[in-house]
Amino acid sequence: MSCTSSCKSAVGTVCVCPCCGINHGVGRLAWSHASSVQTICPDGKKAQAGAEANVKNLKTIKISRKVPTQRSNRVSQEHLRTIEVVDWLIAHPSERAQIEAVNDAFQASAEKAIAGLTEKQKIRFADHFWCDFFASLVQLIDKGQLTINKVQQAVAEGVSNALITMVFDSIEKSRASSYGNKPGTINKNRNKTTRKVADRQSGLTAAVLKVVVKDVLISVFKAYSKSLTSNLAIYKKHFQILAILLCPNPQAHKLVWDTCLAPLLAESIANSLVQNLKSKNIRIPTVDVWDKQPVSAKAILEYVL
Repeated sequence: MSCTSSCKSAVGTVCVCPCCGINHGVGRLAWSHASSVQTICPDGKKAQAGAEANVKNLKTIKISRKVPTQRSNRVSQEHLRTIEVVDWLIAHPSERAQIEAVNDAFQASAEKAIAGLTEKQKIRFADHFWCDFFASLVQLIDKGQLTINKVQQAVAEGVSNALITMVFDSIEKSRASSYGNKPGTINKNRNKTTRKVADRQSGLTAAVLKVVVKDVLISVFKAYSKSLTSNLAIYKKHFQILAILLCPNPQAHKLVWDTCLAPLLAESIANSLVQNLKSKNIRIPTVDVWDKQPVSAKAILEYVL
């Protein structure tokens, strides 16, 4: 499965490689793996320098027009996953190793799960399906539906049908309300079809997708068999990072923005970035309120860090 460098580093907003989104963005794991706390590999260093420059080059805006824009959102999301996330992985080698193991299991099972589908169906998975998968796990943890007991049971005893259904339903709900619109997209250019509708139009039935979810879910939890922990926050952080790395464009994916990117921006992991943005009067929204319909600048400003 050959992927372009832009796919592996997720610098493009859409994955058009044969991997169907399975490898999108996970090249950052290789950057951290090939590095130490003091240094980072050349590809990663170049990408980090670019992300740093893009934030630096954002213009300070007037207080009266303190409106989050598509550009400031994009620059912020790339800075987070190219610098903060990679640096965190470098500084936490044991967790990086576990995330790599989960990612390896995910890639192998996902590739196998969609192998028998048509090309038209396969390409639908590149439209944020895999980041929907990991972000749904985060959302279920946040809602208290995926508890530490359920996680430990899935790791030790295998994934239950109830858990498969719960994760599948969460993904379906996300895709049924997700359009992929970015802030400021004018009405004539807005996506009017949800991702779920597009899935069905390609021939991906609920039954087919549920089998894919089942196979991948089993592999993901099995990857934790040698590192079972009672700390639910660890699983959540792993799923957030994988969702952010895999997501072609978080600002065009409400579930990833709301449950993964914005929460990590609010953590100390991104404190320097957030303060830098605030010094330019740039505020990052904690909730994607622009996907379903156009919203005013005032409405967006009600949801900022």
